[in-house]
Amino acid sequence: QRFRALIENGMDGIALYSPEGTTVFQSPSATRILGYSLEEMIGKNVLEFIFEDDKEKVQKEFQTLTKTPAATFRQEIRFKHKNGSTIWLEVIGANHLNNTGIEAIVTNYRDITERKGVENSLRDAEKQYRLLVEKLPAVVFMDVFDNPQHTQYISPRMKDLLGYTPEEWEAGSKIWESSLHPDDYDRVIAEDNRTNETGEPFRIEYRLRHRDGHYVWIKEDASIITNNDGESIYWQGILLDISD
Repeated sequence: QRFRALIENGMDGIALYSPEGTTVFQSPSATRILGYSLEEMIGKNVLEFIFEDDKEKVQKEFQTLTKTPAATFRQEIRFKHKNGSTIWLEVIGANHLNNTGIEAIVTNYRDITERKGVENSLRDAEKQYRLLVEKLPAVVFMDVFDNPQHTQYISPRMKDLLGYTPEEWEAGSKIWESSLHPDDYDRVIAEDNRTNETGEPFRIEYRLRHRDGHYVWIKEDASIITNNDGESIYWQGILLDISD
């Protein structure tokens, strides 16, 4: 009685399927999550309710799962709600076909539509931010705080500024220091050390050698980015060509 009460009142849905995908059991929470009555789902193939673009993925998962006793899977699947909308479900399944008393594919699922919406919004915001950063006339960069020679990110404008692709600059940990003009080297390194110790913004004008050998006057402006605990994790800043 206790287990039945847990299943009937649980926030997640529980479903049992035959090897072919026929629904043999749905917990009452399915009506709240999916909108259908139990009678509308029992005896139907689960593929009837799956969003078209996800059907092939689900079918292959079932075929793989039924071949391996006790095998498990986890998927994020789009499901056709009774009201006509499409919802996202996080589904965890296991092969219990050889388990006496169960003899089915057992799945536990929950509605993650809201979470997926947030994820999509974050992705869209990241695309917009990346586009903005890549179109700026200055080079935008992010360096690891305790290892400033390790560039975490640098924008594509680096190719225009100094002739290096972002990949080359990020892979070459000593490029920045070795590119400093000899007359500026001591002054820039001293300022770099000072700001790393004090945490104050790094603002300085100096020369860097272009890949083709000529020097470019740079204005660099960088500040420290901290995490939620107040620990310094990155230097984030810009490099602007002020040669003219």
